[in-house]
Amino acid sequence: MVYGRSRKPLRLLFALIFGVNICLSQVLFAQKQASSDKHLPKSQQFEKMLESAMDHLYTSTDSVLYYIKKAQSRAKNLNDDHYIARVHMHYGIYYDVISDYDSAIYHYHQAATIGERGDSIKPLLQDVYYYLSILYEPLNETKKAMIYAQKSLQIALQLHNWGDAAYTASSIADIYWNNGEYQKAMSTYHKALEYAPPGMPVSFYFTSYTNMGSIYIDWGEKLDSAKHFFDEAYLLSKELNENDVEYQMHAEANMFKYYFDAGDYAKAKYYLDRAYDFIPRLNSPYLTSFFYQYYSDYYAAVDQMDSAFSYLQKHYHLRDSINGFELKQNRQEMEAKYETAKKEKHIAQLQNRQKIDKVRKQILLTIVIFTAVLFLITFVFFLVNRKKSRKLAEQNEIIQRSYNEIENLIRESHHRIKNNLQVVSSLLKMQSKNVKSEEARASLLEAFNRVKTIAVLHQKLQGSQTFTVIQLREFINQLTDSIRGSITANNDDITIYTDIDELEVSTDQSISLGLIINELLTNSLKYAFEDGRGSIHIDLHEQDKFLNLLIVDSGKGFPEQFNPLETSSLGFKIINSLVTKLNGQISVSSEKGARVNISFPYKQEAA
Repeated sequence: MVYGRSRKPLRLLFALIFGVNICLSQVLFAQKQASSDKHLPKSQQFEKMLESAMDHLYTSTDSVLYYIKKAQSRAKNLNDDHYIARVHMHYGIYYDVISDYDSAIYHYHQAATIGERGDSIKPLLQDVYYYLSILYEPLNETKKAMIYAQKSLQIALQLHNWGDAAYTASSIADIYWNNGEYQKAMSTYHKALEYAPPGMPVSFYFTSYTNMGSIYIDWGEKLDSAKHFFDEAYLLSKELNENDVEYQMHAEANMFKYYFDAGDYAKAKYYLDRAYDFIPRLNSPYLTSFFYQYYSDYYAAVDQMDSAFSYLQKHYHLRDSINGFELKQNRQEMEAKYETAKKEKHIAQLQNRQKIDKVRKQILLTIVIFTAVLFLITFVFFLVNRKKSRKLAEQNEIIQRSYNEIENLIRESHHRIKNNLQVVSSLLKMQSKNVKSEEARASLLEAFNRVKTIAVLHQKLQGSQTFTVIQLREFINQLTDSIRGSITANNDDITIYTDIDELEVSTDQSISLGLIINELLTNSLKYAFEDGRGSIHIDLHEQDKFLNLLIVDSGKGFPEQFNPLETSSLGFKIINSLVTKLNGQISVSSEKGARVNISFPYKQEAA
């Protein structure tokens, strides 16, 4: 967790309980205030409008929009780029808050375009670039987030805004960290500490030291350096307010991470227990689930597998409960909307019935006998059709409910299968850490990857709309990331390229294809590159109703006279069996590395 300047300061929930009455009262108050401010210069009126907009940012989005529009009308009269750019920036903040990200990006870019015309409004341009950075990062637009963060930092340094420079540099360091560029992340954090002026909050230094120590842990080297920064954060935690429970908890958790990675499990358990003592005060199921995972890792490390498995079950159970709570909230919101719509429809029906009754009375007063007969016929026809309509509506409702139940059961089945496979894969990986035989450890990790492949497939099926076909490109890209992350060898200098057609294939073909890619990619990552450098290309294209899979690496290639159909390798036995199941053919060659080509009929099931 990152402290200090918020990574997303505008993501806040608003108190809707104030309702329409508060919004109306605020608008009326604003109108009175505007009339009393008419004697002020337009520039001061503009400033007051934006100030009022920000004052209502946490209470009423309607009022925020009202004041920004007022400020916009005054900016047009002032005809100054500075005022117009500020209006666009505040529109961006407003749309950012209500999660309309496309509109927020549009207005931020409008403000940036105006700000880039000259040097007079550089402080505003610095803020706009920073807002764009923190908006793009959670949207997985990492490159754009980095570009705008660096632009913001450059302006902050030019203006000698050292506090803003320190926070922005730490944000850039976090982007490097998330991308696995640990050396750049550490270098940038050191720069952030250099930029920090006297009087910076203690929380800034605590967060920086905590993150720098965690980077060394993720880096997998220089544990003494990680310990140094964790010690600094631990000392700073004593200077924080006693009510800053989360900081205290993280200070203890830092020490657990160090001693656990250092293999001193007794001290690791001591600090883990101290950190967990703060959890009841934080009352966070999300953090509690993480600590269950930590306890599971600890007990697995000391070979107490029953306890490790128990905590792992608690972790998955609590995580599922959190997901279930969120689903329940969404369902309650939908039910509330449904009930409101139902009431509105009922009122409209009552109003329509009143109008019909009035017309009927007028007709009865003018044409008694004819209208009576006509009314009787109409009424009988109405009853018969209403009965048929109700019966048809009930049947449709039953069918729809049955369909929804079946869909939910299928989705829940895939969810439970995925969770069970995750538990199995976690147990396999924990067991691999405790066996002494390298051959047994390798076998367990290979089994872990095969189970993980099927788990990824069920995860995709859980989110699918059809449950019978898989989006191939997304599945294979996620699969390759998972396989690469599970290989413990240092493969940072091995680049994996994928070129996959946008295809939908049946679940049976997806399982076979995923297992084949798992075996071939694992084999290349582990054995192909003697110096730890190289590249792997995975191409999958459809041609003439056949799928052609080509996996090529730049490694040392296959042994001479290698025959995939006669080898004793378990991996190629699995591949041969799967290729036979797909009614396909396999060929291998060594041309500047290993080259495997598999072709099989493309069979897409109906959605």
